[in-house]
Amino acid sequence: MSQNNQEDQVSRAREEVIRLLLSAGYFRVRMPDIDDFDKVAGGLAWALKSSSVDVDVDIFFKERPNIGEKIRISESICAGLQKSKCPFPLAPYQIQGLDFPKLFPII
Repeated sequence: MSQNNQEDQVSRAREEVIRLLLSAGYFRVRMPDIDDFDKVAGGLAWALKSSSVDVDVDIFFKERPNIGEKIRISESICAGLQKSKCPFPLAPYQIQGLDFPKLFPII
């Protein structure tokens, strides 16, 4: 896959993730001063907390987290997804690294 094709795929997946979070009611994705990690991690944490599934995971989300906090947030989200029996595997580094093609099916 060429560099441009791969970049296009990532860009399309990013836009679709943002659109899906917005359509689900996570309106913070509209805020231009929030970076993509905050939008995605915040949206996933919000969705897990809002779901009817009993997820016993502490997902305390903080805006503009440092690298250690990003790792902890990503690990908590992945644990929550596993406990809610999400059929798609996701690793914390994929959230932290904004792997939009891997995030898309989960969103």
